[in-house]
Parts: sequence; structure tokens; C-alpha cells
Amino acid sequence: MKTQVGGAVKKYTVLSEDEKKDALTVRINACVEPKQAQEAIASELAL
Repeated sequence: MKTQVGGAVKKYTVLSEDEKKDALTVRINACVEPKQAQEAIASELAL
């Protein structure tokens, strides 16, 4: 999904980061191109 959505994200701001054991959780606020994001998510859900 990252590869497809990467083209849809216009800008983002990191709101928080939390590292626990082997996982890093990052919360962001992103501005996306609606059509491209919808297509990327739809193709991921089809898997």
C-alpha cells in the first residue's frame, strides 16, 4: 500500500511516535489526493 499511496500523499505532519519492543507506531495527519487514495485502498482491499 505504501508504494501506491505514496503518490497520493501531498503533505503530512508527524503527531506522535511510540516505540514498544519491536514495533514503532507513528501517528500522522496527512493531506491526500482523494481519487488516488481511494484507488490505492480499493486495490489493497481486493487482496
